[in-house]
Amino acid sequence: MADFYRGKTVRVTWMWVSAAIALYGVFLLVRNYGYGLGELLGPKGNRAQATFGNANFFADYLVLSFFIVASLSQEVTWWVRYAALGAILVGLVASKSLGGMLSLMGGLA
Repeated sequence: MADFYRGKTVRVTWMWVSAAIALYGVFLLVRNYGYGLGELLGPKGNRAQATFGNANFFADYLVLSFFIVASLSQEVTWWVRYAALGAILVGLVASKSLGGMLSLMGGLA
């Protein structure tokens, strides 16, 4: 019960859900538009939005999730955390949101 009050349970659950939503957004682009790696990384084309109203909301959620997952160094092993961060970054790139990318860079700085 003490883990719940420290927020470990909530943050670990957030990590799993955000990684799944990020991958779902990429999956929708690949399934609906036949996108490959080139189209995902390119600046033009459709943008991933997953379960959100638009791609900018999706990117905002992913940036917040990035920092929540990055804060889990004591709670989960490094390879789980890095896999979740990778999924979140792929989703962020697929959203093609300049504001989201700038927020991430500003937060990392």
